[in-house]
Parts: sequence; C-alpha cells; structure tokens
Amino acid sequence: MKHSFLLRTVLLLSLLLLPLVSLTAQEANDPRLQTYLHTLQNGDIPRIIEDHLVLTYVSRIPVRYVAAAFAHESFGELHLYRKNQNGIFVLAYPLKGLPAGLRDELRYRIVVDGLWMQDPLNPDQQQDSRGIPLSRKVLPTRPQTLLDTPIANPDGTYSFIYTGDSGMDVRLAGDFNRWSPFSHPLREVSPGEYELKLRLYEGLHRYRFIVNGEERFDERNPRTGYDQYGRRISLITVPPANSEGALLAERR
Repeated sequence: MKHSFLLRTVLLLSLLLLPLVSLTAQEANDPRLQTYLHTLQNGDIPRIIEDHLVLTYVSRIPVRYVAAAFAHESFGELHLYRKNQNGIFVLAYPLKGLPAGLRDELRYRIVVDGLWMQDPLNPDQQQDSRGIPLSRKVLPTRPQTLLDTPIANPDGTYSFIYTGDSGMDVRLAGDFNRWSPFSHPLREVSPGEYELKLRLYEGLHRYRFIVNGEERFDERNPRTGYDQYGRRISLITVPPANSEGALLAERR
C-alpha cells in the first residue's frame, strides 16, 4: 500500500515539475509528421501515422499537463503531450522497437492534471482483469505513411487518400462535383485506408473530405485555403498535360 502511494506521488510530481516535451522530440524530426501535428485544429481519434501512434486531447477548461501511460510499460512511464500552435494537446508515440507481441494492439490510460481516465477521444474502451478502465488502439498489419496527397499517377489520374479507422464512410466533395457529399465515395483499399482516383480538368481545384458526415480538410495536403464561410479546404492544381479527356467520375 505504501509503495503504491509513493508511486502515485512520484508520478504526480513528475507531471507538475517536468515541462512538456518538445514537438521535435516526439516526432523524431520527421518533417511530414511535424506538419501534421502542427496543423491539427481539433481533437481526433487515435491514428497511426509515420509509424507513430498519434493521440490528442482537448478540454473546455484550462489544463496544464496531459500524459499517456501504457500497459506494456506497466503504466510506470509517463509520455507527456504538448500543445500545438492551435492549443491542441498532441502526443506522437513511436511504434518502432515494440516487441513483436505488442504489434497487434496497445492498451493505455491518460492522466490529466493528476486525474487518471480513459482516452475520451478513443471509442475503443475496455477494462483489464482488475476492472480498471483502459483505452485500446488496434495496430495496422503494415506501416502507414503520411505521403503528400493527392498523388499524381502515371495515367494522369490523381489518388485522393484518407487514413482512419476501418468501416468509415468517406466521400470527396469539391468544386469539380459541385460540392456534392454523395457522388464520390472513397473505397477502403486496406483496413483504415481509403482511396479514390479521379481525372480532373486543368486548373486550381478546391476540395474536402466528408467522413461519417463531418467535413474535414486533407491533412496530408500542405496546400490549404478557406471557403467563403471561413472553413478550411484543400487545394490541388492540375497541369494541362494531366487534364486531357478529363472525366468527373471515379476510375476504379
């Protein structure tokens, strides 16, 4: 009992005394992951990006410290989140070097200013054998990378790619389909990875994803702008050579 009390005290003091880790340290200097974490404007479900588990946290009340602790580390090590430029707490936990037996899933809890809890942004909640509430993230069978998108294909089409959880409804809306949220669904080509190939006319195009009915800009695309309502959108410029015989239809 005394040992357990001392451990909790040490963990709490660590939260109060240690500064938040730097973004560069979390990302292992990966510029694409840096861009992703810096531009997050909202809390999101846990995602696997560039072989990192990306966790986020938002709060309506002021919060000083947020950290995650993992079951495979016996909850003995705190991995501190940091705030990005938009005030979102983010953590990029590296997956490289995990034991082979842990490549299927990770179980964890978070601590917010000394209060332990499940990750409120993770819908996969469970309890361990002692009844302690945990959050779980199932890991993909192959690494996922954060490539700049849309990707120009040799046949002149462009691949629009969205990465999330399996079983999502992902659609593409843009000026090329009059912003229809129904006409261009993405196909789940592998668990959690969705793709749509389009051949577009030359010029500048604006678009966004519709994910389970919610609008999202393409976080993999560094080119962004804003629509007339101030909502963030993604941009793509198609050169003349790629627009011959353009069809506003999915090429499966």
